[in-house]
Amino acid sequence: MVATAVTLLANLSSIISVKLDDNNYPIWHFQLYSLLRGHGLLKFVDGTVSCPSQYTISDDGSLTSTPSEDYEDWLEQDWNLASLITATLSPEALSHVVGCNSALEVWTTLKDRYATVSRANVVQLKSNL
Repeated sequence: MVATAVTLLANLSSIISVKLDDNNYPIWHFQLYSLLRGHGLLKFVDGTVSCPSQYTISDDGSLTSTPSEDYEDWLEQDWNLASLITATLSPEALSHVVGCNSALEVWTTLKDRYATVSRANVVQLKSNL
């Protein structure tokens, strides 16, 4: 699965035609949503898959000090996905996600910021008619 995000990142400029800014959230969201869903990555940003335990669990159910391979794989995939998403942002949009610690946090921050702006624009356009 790591190869999926890395491969997408390498070919991103030919796949995504817009960088997110104040005026194009619906278009940007549609492109990214379709891309992530089509490649089985949407679960990282919709909360379906959660971060596994950082350490392995022993037979008695207690945490060990041994790092979990599942955690390392998940972390690598999540950061690759966060990189993919941030590569599609304008500098202004990127400034809103600096400090985010997961692809889910990046996605949610962008949705909270730009979906509201897009809805407000629709309301304004309708009132202008």
